[in-house]
Amino acid sequence: MAISEAQRFELHLGLQKVLGDDMANTLMEHLPPSGWSDVVRIHDLDQFKNLIDARFERVDHRIDGLERRIDGLDRRMDAFDGRLKLAISAGLAFALAMIAMQVQIVISIANL
Repeated sequence: MAISEAQRFELHLGLQKVLGDDMANTLMEHLPPSGWSDVVRIHDLDQFKNLIDARFERVDHRIDGLERRIDGLDRRMDAFDGRLKLAISAGLAFALAMIAMQVQIVISIANL
């Protein structure tokens, strides 16, 4: 249960009457400013660590999935690159063959 500042002040006055100013001040300085509910316990930190660890596990899992997808895209691009090079080479060979045939035809016509 959190106490109000007024209750805190009254506690300080009561401690001063019983313990004296120095001891009351020392004791009050060791109390949390707004009650024990705001103090983090080891158990709270452990729970928070477990939550963070679980979140990082999920992030790591998602990153692993993305890396697998990127690797798959790399393989597909490499395969496409090979097919594209083959198609360009075949197209150039066909074009050169057509030019060679046309040159042969022109030479044949010129020799007539």
